[in-house]
Amino acid sequence: MNFIGYIVLNKKRRPYWVIGRHAVELVLSKQPKRIRSIYMSDRINLSVPRHLLHCVTRVDYHKLTDMTQSDSHQGMGLICEPPSCSDQQLLTDIEQRGGRYSMLVLDNIQDPSNLGACLRTAAAMGVDSVVMTKQKSAAITATVTKVSCGASEVLPILAVANLVQWVKRCQQLGIWFYATSEHAQQSLYAHEVGTHAIGLVMGNEQTGISPLLLKTCDYAVSIPTNPKMPSLNVSVATGIALSFLKK
Repeated sequence: MNFIGYIVLNKKRRPYWVIGRHAVELVLSKQPKRIRSIYMSDRINLSVPRHLLHCVTRVDYHKLTDMTQSDSHQGMGLICEPPSCSDQQLLTDIEQRGGRYSMLVLDNIQDPSNLGACLRTAAAMGVDSVVMTKQKSAAITATVTKVSCGASEVLPILAVANLVQWVKRCQQLGIWFYATSEHAQQSLYAHEVGTHAIGLVMGNEQTGISPLLLKTCDYAVSIPTNPKMPSLNVSVATGIALSFLKK
């Protein structure tokens, strides 16, 4: 099984933080069993279920910034058991869902804010799962949970060692993969998306999709833009592509 959740630094596990009002309230309402500790600054009023009141600790706002290593916590944070997802769980879901399945594949997205924004977009567009690289990708940090508005907590997110092998496995189950590249000759909008399951592949902020992964995908497509502004932020491009592929 491949799991994503804990941030690994010097082979030591650090607490899994969820911060920001939207993300915190989502976990409190939907996944309270994952919660181990609740931290709030003195000026924050947060509705906490009675059975979790013993988990609440009041802390100074700036102390919480030090604890979470983020200044975006809005005065509240949770330490939780990290969400988990296995490759077998996803493969079984793909088989059961068939042509209704959609997946976002992120190839070495390194900026935590970009990762969080991509996850938020994926959740909003009804994507069924997100798959990303184990190495060279941003980890699911407190910042990611905040930027994603809790999408990181409800989306099945799988980290794999080899995206090429993963894509090939999913292709055997009927998923057609669309790789976005500014150098692709064919426009995204030129495609007639059928009823098959889809996978959208987005690349690194600087280098794009790795060549072998790009070659493995079924289609390489570009998103037409104004020549005066030829590039798009990866999360914006993700939203545009998903809105077309899932229409």
